[in-house]
Amino acid sequence: QILRDWNATEAEYPLEVCAHRLFEAQAATTPDAVALVFGAQRSSYGELNARANRLAHWLRARGVGPGDRVALMLDRGFAMVEAILATLKAGAAYVPIATDAPEERLRFMLDDATPSLLLTDASRPAAEAFDVVAVRLDALTDALAAQSEANADDAMPSSQPAYIIYTSGTSGQPKGVLVSHRNLANFCFWCRDAGFTASGMRMTQFAPYTFDASAGEIFAALLVGAELHLLDGATIQDPARLQTYMRAQAIGFSALPPAYLQQMDPALAPEGFRLLTAGSAPTPELARAWARRGLYLNGYGPTETTILSTAADLGADLSEESERITIGRPIANTHLYLLDERMQPVPVGVPGELYAGG
Repeated sequence: QILRDWNATEAEYPLEVCAHRLFEAQAATTPDAVALVFGAQRSSYGELNARANRLAHWLRARGVGPGDRVALMLDRGFAMVEAILATLKAGAAYVPIATDAPEERLRFMLDDATPSLLLTDASRPAAEAFDVVAVRLDALTDALAAQSEANADDAMPSSQPAYIIYTSGTSGQPKGVLVSHRNLANFCFWCRDAGFTASGMRMTQFAPYTFDASAGEIFAALLVGAELHLLDGATIQDPARLQTYMRAQAIGFSALPPAYLQQMDPALAPEGFRLLTAGSAPTPELARAWARRGLYLNGYGPTETTILSTAADLGADLSEESERITIGRPIANTHLYLLDERMQPVPVGVPGELYAGG
């Protein structure tokens, strides 16, 4: 039971296909469907794919390819998503860097990741401030206009890194976590199979792109044909404003931190709303209130396990008497074990350390 039954999580998904290829397939299937929304701006899947392709061809012409890394220092918006997709299409891994990162942390990450390029915008520091070639996307308008809009050919394995996320590290020193295309795809298709995402569904992009949750939001939407709403800073900072936006736009799925959710009214949730929380435990009262409104999963997982490694359906797993929140069971193609100090499985009901694999 402990070794096999509770870890019987095998699920089919496109194991050998890179994330950008899955996006390209979706763009070919629904080219006119809305892919991105940011304020009054709209972008279709076909338009987003074409713009990402132009930047990808430009990156390739600059020598960027498999095994390389491209650092991104961009504000939230269409250019951020386009740069992420273009980096993957060029064969590289993207390294998101906070626009307000302290200079010491910024220099450490750039020295550690050794990116081929730093893609930035007009509001960022000049290129000579860092020991890396920095390119302003707003200065590439003419150069990109001359690039092809066609998908580039490649035979890159899905074991290649898709992104590197820098965590604080247990010692306080940032550490870069590499996540592969195949692991990212596994999470995205688990979201679909769990009932979170579907073609045409409207989803929010809440997390900063320096957190791995953002990769889950972006790709879980774009790989299945959903409509991804990029939230501006003013909306994110005001829970009431976000809730008004979600109702007006008929948002179907959001991933939100429990502390933020505490400031929202579950009675105002959109019809059929799907919710995912992670990062910290919601209170039983909060969980019960939101679980009554629709599908509510509580997830857990370090960055190293690709966004989430466990999830609990709080509508099914939480009773009116429950005093603590469960992190649930392993998600698709993930194995979990509780082991003692000798690395042996502990019996049911005995404390142990959590080990994740898959």
